Amino acid sequence: AQTLNLRYPETDAQALADAIRLGAESLCGKNKVELITLTSNSPDPAHQPTKANIARAFQDIAAKSTRNDLLFVYLSGHGAAPGNDPHAYFYLTQEARQVNVDIADKLRETTTVSGAELVQWLTNPNLPDKQVLILDTCAAGAATTQLAALTTRARSAADDLKKAVDTWNLDTGTYILMGSATDRASYESDRFRHGLLTYALLHGIQGEALVDGTRLEAAHWFDTAIPAVEK
Repeated sequence: AQTLNLRYPETDAQALADAIRLGAESLCGKNKVELITLTSNSPDPAHQPTKANIARAFQDIAAKSTRNDLLFVYLSGHGAAPGNDPHAYFYLTQEARQVNVDIADKLRETTTVSGAELVQWLTNPNLPDKQVLILDTCAAGAATTQLAALTTRARSAADDLKKAVDTWNLDTGTYILMGSATDRASYESDRFRHGLLTYALLHGIQGEALVDGTRLEAAHWFDTAIPAVEK
């Protein structure tokens, strides 16, 4: 049985949050950047990745942002797809104690965030039109069908059966990156002490993915990370 034994989601989330903060504040100014980081090792219950806190984070950002801002959403940890519905995706929150999401019950409702809920939150009319969504979780590819509701044009950047990373460059200005196929795990590395996708993204920010050595563009960033993960 699959167990909740990932080792680096907190490290991944904090490292990427720090990198995004540095870049965003340098580009836009500190007073124009709002960052909410939820990790299971946070001593503050309000900053732990419970379902209520995740939902509240979307609400708080919607209340403070404008349509011209940029929304960056990153989820690291466990994802799962029901055995009887491989086109449904569920992100396991801190309350989850097992990864079986086959049964549609109250427990699944309160301990997971579904792909459908992600779409509902991301399409809040008060959120920015430009969005970046990264799912560095197991079974991320299961979200494909549900997240397709966010796009009018999609392309597959990789379809390796072992380490698939699917990317869309959306007409709306939204970019989506998924760290694994529907039936696959999200890989971690003891050497790097990160999930492989997150490590590749962090490595790219340090220079390889920068355009003209100074600018980070989502499409180029993702295109640089994908082959690094496939290796």
